[in-house]
Amino acid sequence: MSHEDQRLQPSYHHNQYPMQNWQYQPSDGQYSQNPYMAPIGYAPQYVNRLKLRRFQAAWYPKVNLKIARRAFSRIGLALLVYTLSTSVFYSLISAGIDFWFPQPQGQWVNIIDTLESSGAQYFVGFPLCLLIMQLVPSFPPRPRADDPAARMTPKRWITIFIMGIPLMYAGSILGNLTADSLSNGNYSNILESMYANPTPASMLIDAVITVLMAPIVEEIVFRKMIIDRLHRYGEALAIGVSALLFALMHANPYQFFYTLAWGAMWAYIYLRTGKIQYTIWLHMAVNFMGGVVPTVLSLIAGDEGSLVIDDQQSAKDQFSELMQGGGVVYVIYGLVILGLVIAGIVLWVRNRKKIELRPADWQLVPGIAARTAWLNAGMMLFVVLTVFATIVSPFLSIFQ
Repeated sequence: MSHEDQRLQPSYHHNQYPMQNWQYQPSDGQYSQNPYMAPIGYAPQYVNRLKLRRFQAAWYPKVNLKIARRAFSRIGLALLVYTLSTSVFYSLISAGIDFWFPQPQGQWVNIIDTLESSGAQYFVGFPLCLLIMQLVPSFPPRPRADDPAARMTPKRWITIFIMGIPLMYAGSILGNLTADSLSNGNYSNILESMYANPTPASMLIDAVITVLMAPIVEEIVFRKMIIDRLHRYGEALAIGVSALLFALMHANPYQFFYTLAWGAMWAYIYLRTGKIQYTIWLHMAVNFMGGVVPTVLSLIAGDEGSLVIDDQQSAKDQFSELMQGGGVVYVIYGLVILGLVIAGIVLWVRNRKKIELRPADWQLVPGIAARTAWLNAGMMLFVVLTVFATIVSPFLSIFQ
């Protein structure tokens, strides 16, 4: 190996786990002429032009990859315990109630089932998950007071919400196509059965869980706890891991793509502002729009069968039947959604250049980052379990 090749090799400390070392000293003409920005307290670093073109970053510090891999593994393990403990305690609670109390009838079947699953998730799985995540050191984002991105005005909050609408509906379409392809069209969205035949009692319970409890718990876990512990290894890595874990946790192909999109947006907002309440409010608004509003509309509009197109009727007769059957509510709702989708696309075009990812204190090289984040026991077990849970139900519906 030539002297030049030896100089470019990562340096490992004696008797220490291999550490990435991508800080190059300037030499010859293959390096950039001007130094690039570095974190406070560090000197600007010169970078090989090929490396800059590939990674779009100028500073990669020494990072103990063993410590980094352990952090990601414990995050995956915490979510694995969250999932398994919720499932186990839900089964135990359900079996106990079935044994000690008579079988509920009518609307109480879905209500009791919702309370059982929510109780197991929020009072057993959630605390256990937090306990394990506490084993990973926390470094909350601390934006500067003069940073414009750290301020969340009502106008900016509404702008972000509208920007998420086209992503949500595009993700919903992709989710439907994915579920249909996995099941040959035989699988139905579990959320439809949850909100089917609503009653005042079931609507109240669903609203409390969907609009209040779920956003608070999920934002604490997937934004506060995860971002605080992973963003020091790179903002893009932390956003991607947080969003993907959030999507996999739902274990539902219908929800995967739009939860992935929303998860990435909320992770970015939390990184820039350092305020978890902003993402909680956004999450509440999205769940209200996606869960409560359609249920209320179904009660107002009545029978959705009036929306079915009959090729034996004239267009005038179909429109008259649609209006008489309460379909006007759906028409207005559809027009509002269409307007929000168009507005969201326009806002993305106007604001796309404002989105930026900043260098982290322990920034990982992209190739090393992916291996460090996912090739560890905790993450692999969680991903395998949730991917299996997401795919197996639609696939088995083919044979039913």
